[in-house]
Amino acid sequence: MSGYDVAKRFEHSLQRVWFVRSNQIYVELKSLEEAKEIELTEYGPRNRKIYSITAKGLDEARQWLTASIDESGRSLRFEPLLRLNFLWMLDAQEAIQLLDAEALYYEEQVQILTEAMKTLPNDEGDASISHRRRAAIVGIELYRSMAKASEELRRTYQEG
Repeated sequence: MSGYDVAKRFEHSLQRVWFVRSNQIYVELKSLEEAKEIELTEYGPRNRKIYSITAKGLDEARQWLTASIDESGRSLRFEPLLRLNFLWMLDAQEAIQLLDAEALYYEEQVQILTEAMKTLPNDEGDASISHRRRAAIVGIELYRSMAKASEELRRTYQEG
């Protein structure tokens, strides 16, 4: 893939999971190339650089995927839950407005992911596409759940 292809992949399916600016992608590609985890394999139209993952890069990706939570130091950084912890700082009307906006946002994300799934090509023989579809389904359920939680919490503020 080229940097442009990676950026489009993020835009299409990953930006709801991990926001990245396109210039960050090119910086990462350079770092990965220097670490010998990817290599420049060809030039495409307009001198576009096409990269492929190396055996070392595949090993690194597999290690990352299979690392336990304790080994990798991962934590779930989910800003909406952080905001909920501090919702008490707002008056009721401000909280209702925020929760309305949150619910609307999550409902929009459900629609965006639902439409994006329709544009995925047939996944016969392509595990990356079938897994992107599965990730979108999980994302849809997460956003539906967040929309429902926002609406329920909003009701508690309306009821006083």
